[in-house]
Amino acid sequence: MNWFKNLKIGIKLTLGFAVLVAMMGALGYTGYNSVKTINNELDKVIQTRLPITSLILNADRDLQQALVTERTMINIDPKSDQFKQLVKDYEENVAQAKERWDKAAAMFTTAEAKNINQKFQADWAAWQKLSSRVVEARKEDTRSGLREALDLTLGHALEAFETMRGNMDTVQGINDKLIADLEVRTASIHSSVVKTIVTMVAVAFILAIALGFFLTRGITGPVRKALHLAEEIAKGDVSVRLKLAQKDEIGQLGHALDNMAEGLDKAGDVAEEIAKGNLNVDVPVASEKDQLGHALKTMVEKLNSVLGQVQTAGEQIASGSTQV
Repeated sequence: MNWFKNLKIGIKLTLGFAVLVAMMGALGYTGYNSVKTINNELDKVIQTRLPITSLILNADRDLQQALVTERTMINIDPKSDQFKQLVKDYEENVAQAKERWDKAAAMFTTAEAKNINQKFQADWAAWQKLSSRVVEARKEDTRSGLREALDLTLGHALEAFETMRGNMDTVQGINDKLIADLEVRTASIHSSVVKTIVTMVAVAFILAIALGFFLTRGITGPVRKALHLAEEIAKGDVSVRLKLAQKDEIGQLGHALDNMAEGLDKAGDVAEEIAKGNLNVDVPVASEKDQLGHALKTMVEKLNSVLGQVQTAGEQIASGSTQV
């Protein structure tokens, strides 16, 4: 983690926030795509599968009503108004059943359902031919016609009817399976989204904690050391050093404090040499603003000047004494 410690604090914060923003963006993108996918799957169910189911069920109901009407005609006088109404109802039910089935077939998407529709159309034609013959035979109002109508409605017409309805049941089974598959897919997508969101939130939480920990540790630790250094300098101990390894703003601050302590330490050494009487000591001056360095340097120069004057005066006194 040395590379992270050496980054500027601003870069650290920017990097941390960038990672969190990226995580939030990825989380939002994942959620949006997942919701969109689930919505598309639901649209398939609402716009296609459910209408197909509704149309097939209504077509089957119409066919059942047509079958009931067909058999009711057997026991009704063909010349009565009731018979005429039954014929009308029969024709309406058959037309409605065919219309609804054709609408449903137009929405079939699988090859299997389309193939069954072709078979249904052939079975429909076969049943329609037999069922229509039942009605026509009953309209004849003869004993042979009645016998034929009864035999057909309970025999071949019934077989053709069940064969045709079998196709409807098969298609409905295919549609139900597609709906079930869509339900499984959406459930899987939902589960995957939940896992992804939980994982990403956990990762973002861990990253946030790690970032806060390292930032806090990288600031509070050196600040405590700098406070200790200032307290020691205030006590007169200028030997303490921070020696921070990091190169960010905190590291630069620590380096500056170490330089300050080093400068005070050197100034103390100079003052100690002066106290020992060494006026030939070299006084380092950090800059034009180094008041302490300039003061020590000026003091050494003046002391040397005073010492020179004293030495000159001593020499003059010694010369005068010789003359006397």
